[in-house]
Amino acid sequence: MDNIAVTQKRVAKMYSEDGSIVHACPPMKALLHIMRFDNWEGRRLDHPEYAACSPVSIFYASDWYAARLGAKQAIDRQLWRRHVNYLERF
Repeated sequence: MDNIAVTQKRVAKMYSEDGSIVHACPPMKALLHIMRFDNWEGRRLDHPEYAACSPVSIFYASDWYAARLGAKQAIDRQLWRRHVNYLERF
């Protein structure tokens, strides 16, 4: 268990140090902060306010998720076009 906790802190620290934490969705930012410092704005993982910011419906409704989903769909469309082209050539 100690190895898991130490690894979580190390990973969260790397996200913070390289600046990539700013690109995380709000619930993930809070979780990374909790992983590194054991709290987020004074709230621990079991705090009701943290729990309120992480339901799936809030995540799916976010601009961050919409942009991510759009990018993934564009990549998938390109992949399947390549598959279709390959099959047509075959």
